[in-house]
Order: sequence, then structure tokens, then C-alpha cells
Amino acid sequence: MALPERQSAEQSKLQTVEQFRLALEASASVFRSLVERIADGVLVLCSEGMIRFANPAAAELLGFPIDQLENLPFGRPVAPGETSEIDLLPQRGSGQIRTAELRSVGIIWEAAPAILVSLREITVRKQLEESLRFLAEASRVLSQSLDEQTILTTAAQLAIEFLGIAVRVDMPITRTESIADRLVDSKWRNVLRLDSRPDRQAAWQSRAASDFDYSSQTLSWIADALGSPQPLLRRAGDWGPDPECLACCLPLREAGRIFGVMTIFRVSGARFPEADGSLIENFVQRVAASLHNAELYRQSQELNQRRLEFLAMLGHELRNPLSAARHALELHRSEFPAASPPMSVQIAERQMQQMARLVDDLLEASRLTRGQIRLECQPTMLQPILEHAIQTSQSDWQSRQQSLDYSPPMEPIWVDADAGRLEQVFGNLLHNAAKFSDSGQSIRLVVHPRSDVVTVEVIDFGIGMSEVQLQQLFAGIGVEISATARERGGLGIGLTLAKQLTELHRGELHAWSAGLGQGSRFSVRLPRIAAPTQPVVPEVVANATVKPAMLPKVPRPVRVVLVEDHADGRKMLQSLVQIWGHTVESAGLARDGLTLIQRVRPDIALIDIGLPDFSGYELAKRIRQWEAEAGLGEARIELIAMTGYGVATEQALSQAAGFDRHWVKPIDLGQLEAVLANWPIEVG
Repeated sequence: MALPERQSAEQSKLQTVEQFRLALEASASVFRSLVERIADGVLVLCSEGMIRFANPAAAELLGFPIDQLENLPFGRPVAPGETSEIDLLPQRGSGQIRTAELRSVGIIWEAAPAILVSLREITVRKQLEESLRFLAEASRVLSQSLDEQTILTTAAQLAIEFLGIAVRVDMPITRTESIADRLVDSKWRNVLRLDSRPDRQAAWQSRAASDFDYSSQTLSWIADALGSPQPLLRRAGDWGPDPECLACCLPLREAGRIFGVMTIFRVSGARFPEADGSLIENFVQRVAASLHNAELYRQSQELNQRRLEFLAMLGHELRNPLSAARHALELHRSEFPAASPPMSVQIAERQMQQMARLVDDLLEASRLTRGQIRLECQPTMLQPILEHAIQTSQSDWQSRQQSLDYSPPMEPIWVDADAGRLEQVFGNLLHNAAKFSDSGQSIRLVVHPRSDVVTVEVIDFGIGMSEVQLQQLFAGIGVEISATARERGGLGIGLTLAKQLTELHRGELHAWSAGLGQGSRFSVRLPRIAAPTQPVVPEVVANATVKPAMLPKVPRPVRVVLVEDHADGRKMLQSLVQIWGHTVESAGLARDGLTLIQRVRPDIALIDIGLPDFSGYELAKRIRQWEAEAGLGEARIELIAMTGYGVATEQALSQAAGFDRHWVKPIDLGQLEAVLANWPIEVG
């Protein structure tokens, strides 16, 4: 190429390079003018990590003047394509660490490889995320307890971990008022003081004032906290573990109730930013909600306990007249043993049986609800249980001119069961079938044995059930009783009781009906067990005080003392025992009964538990103490408790008081007659 041509080409290259340089300078100028206006920090780092460019926002985030940033090292390696979080220096006057989100990308800067870094402060977002996590965790942990002290202790531990160094909670002794000024006028108590510093905790506790000795300054603090729409912020003074602490005090308020005030402390020099105040307020609201839930639970437990006590008292009050009426009917039979009882007596007997069943079902359902029924299961043949259930319910279907179709299975069927409770299941089902069948209809009792299970069905052809009635059938107490059920009688809890008892036997109870007027079918499915290799002692013998090697002597009149405050019941039972050939003396008060027993020294004492002056339990204890002091030894009196309180704890109380037997009213007169007829029992 000729010289002029080479010169021309070289000049053209120089012009191109110059144009490219000018373009780069122009683009850099545009870049600078753009990034200087945005809120995010922007840095350009060279390959060695030195800052080549920083916009004002980056200088503010990093805490350096912008003219000092260039050519400073960034302080940490950055790779292209990175997204991470970095800590920033606290702002002047604040000790709080800030956080920024870092993003990077590779670029060409001044004709050399470089890294463009963007910085965005996310301190507020991080605080919000942490606050939400803390509140969610607080809600989860606080919801796990319904005990007030546990809730407060848990809340204090959470507050110390996330919000401050110490916590105290103060509560009014009486929470009947929700108006702040009346609350301040009431007495207060400090229920919790917790400091994360053990030495301060001990000192704080040692100078704690009496629970009830609150100074006017203290009550003024409480009044300010209760009346302030915002969290109360002030120096702790005597209120906190350290007088120089900063305190944030809020009322524990929920559903119009004030449960107290909670105060959270921070070290001297620290402050509660507005965001922290909102967080503490949200936290304290959750604590108050948990306290409210705990109070509702406690109130419901107290209400339930009062209801159960009422049911027990109701059972006692109903069983006393029932006992008297039953004893009167039995006395009538004893006076006219050969005569057939008149229709009026038969009706009275049936109605008393129905009333006794209603009382028993009501109290049994209550005990089942509280989990106070414990089965005493053992290998048991099913056939005797069914036959006994048929006998006990016979009057139900015979009085309606109904018939029962039952064919006992030929093979022995063994189940692991509490015989009395399982008989109760089938008795309730047979009673229900008779009650909801018309006069003259039949009832079927069918047993379907299989290798591992046995199914017992009670089938009637009575009024049947709708789909809605089937769904509510086992709802128990609290469900609306249908008009038909009201007409036929009953509380609608017998079937619920049967189902729950079946399930306690690891069985199932189901009901079917094709509709109204189509009858019903109830199916009890129970696990079947193999026949036992050793003889099973019947429950009646196993629980008796008679040893198999003992035989009764020739019956003789038994000396009996009856202590019963229900006058009619006492007279009827006393007359019956006398007709049986025994001697009876009675008293209506426990104190008179004790004097009578010490004078007569009876063989057997029948003692009512609910006596007006002091309880039958106390009377039994005094009798046993008197026997020990008198040195009666083997001549101890047989004590039999009679109670209308059909609750599971009564039997344990009877045994602890010294009773030998525990009978629920109306007592089984046949059982009493047998005990008297076989007295005394000696080794043969």
C-alpha cells in the first residue's frame, strides 16, 4: 500500500478510536446522571475490588463522604451475579445495625472488566419479617397452655428473648371491674418479675414490696398505663430492676376485661422505636388473649363442675324418694306374699323402674363425659349377659303386649368385657326398641358369631327414624329431643350411653332405619376371644368377702342399725328388715347414729352418706376409731354405705372411710336380704 494510503487509513483508525472514546464518555456521563438520582446505592468495583464509582445513595448507606469513597476497597469480595445481604454501619446516634441487599452484575467500565453493585436498605423489611415470625411463634407457644401462671412465665421468657432484658406483670386481686379508675382503687399484686441477668434478678426480688403494699407512685404508674392509648414509656425508677432502665408498660386488655399490666424493660441508653412499640403492643395483645382464653376455660371448668355437683345432688334427692317408694312396694309384697299385686301396684313398680333408669342414665352419661368410668374387664361368656339383659328389660316389652324373638347361639361365645356394663348396653337397646314399638309388635335379638368378632342386633318394627334423626341419634345431652321421643318418654341419652360403653369395650355400635314407620336396627360389634383355659370366677363371687371355703351358719336374727335422714325411706326399710326376721334400730342424724351404734353394737350398720349434721364418711371413721379404742378386734361391725351420689369417686371415699360395701340408692333389696340371710359367715 502506498504511503498516502497508509496515512489515510491510520488517520481513519484514530478518528474511530476518538469517536468510541467520546461515545464512552457520553454514555458514562449519562450513566452517572441516571444513577445519581436513584434511591438505591450504586457502586462500580474494579477487578481488584476497589471502588471506582459511587452514587450519593451508596455514600449515605456506607456512611462515607462521596469524594472519599473512590479508590477505597469495598471490604469484601463480590462476584458477578451475586445476591446477598450485608450489614451496614449504624446511623449516627443509633446503635442499631442496618441491613442492605446486594446485587451485582459484570460490566465494562472505562474499557476494563468491572462489577456493577446495587445496594438497597432492607432494615425495615427485615425487622418486619422478624416481628411477624416472633408474633407467630408467640401465638403458637402461648396457645399451648390454659394455665394463667404458665402463660405469664412463657410470655416473660419470650419478651426477654426478643424485646428486652426484664419483665414484670401486675394484676388486680379482683377483676370484676373493667374501668381503669376503679381498677386503680382496688388492691394489686405483683405476679411475676423476671430479669435475664441473674444478679439483678436476685436484687430485684429481694427489694420487692408486699403484694398488697402499692405506693401512690406505683398506682399512678398503673393508672397512666391503663389510661394511655399508646404504650407508656418512661424511666423505670422503683418499678424496674434498674432505676435507669427504660420501661414500656401496656395494659393486658381483652374483650372488655383488664387482666393487669405488663412492663418490658430495656437497658439504660436503649430506646423503644415506634416500630418496637407497635411490636410490643401486638405481643401484649396476644398475651391478653391467651389469659382471656385461660379464664374462659377456667370458668367453663367451674361451670361444668357445678353442673356435675348439681347432677349428683339431683340424683341423691331423686333416689331418696325412689328408695322409700320401692321399699313401700316391697313391704306390700311381703305383707301379702300369696296375692297377685293389683294393677296400681304394677304400674307404680314399672314407673319407678323407668324413673330409676332415667336417673342412672343421666348420671352415667355425665360420668362418661368426664372419663370417670373404668371398666373391669375379664373373659366373660356373652350368653348370660344377654339373658340377664332380657330379664331386666322384660317388663318393658311385656307391659306393652310385645314379644321378644331370641334364639341363643349353641356355641359358647367369649368376650373380654365388664359384664355389668355390657348388660347395660343391651338393656338400653332392648328398652329403646320396646319404647319406640307399638303395642303387639315384636322385637328380635339376633346373634351373629364369627371367628374373630360377634355381632348382636336388636331389631324392631316400630316408628323408625328419618335421616336427620339418625345423624343426631348418639349426640346425647344437649341435642334437641324430638316430639316423638317426648311422647314416648326419656331423655335421649340411653343410646349415647350404650354407644360410649360399647366403644370402651373396643367395639362399635351402629344404627340403621329405612325411614319413618320402617323400624330400626341396632348392631353391636365386639371383638371375640378364645375360651379361657382356667375357670373364670364370676364377678359377684370375686368381689364378695366370702371365701370359697367358708359356709354360712344356720341363719339367726341379725342386729341392724339404720342411719338415714329421709324419714319415709328409713321407716320403709326398717319395716322390711323386721319382716325378714331381724332386729332394727334407726336414727336420722349421724351423731345419734354413733351413739346408737356404740350402745347396740350391731352386726351390720346401714349408713346414708348424705346426712345433715356430718357425712356418713365421717361417721364411719368415728365408728372405726371407737372400735379400735374399745379393742373390739374381730367383732368389727359390717358397715354398708348407701348413697344417692352416683359418682365414681364415692366408692373410693367409702373404702377409705372404713366401709365394707358401697350401694347406690335405690339399693338392691334382694342383695340386702341375701347379706342378712347369710350372716354371720364362718369357716365350716
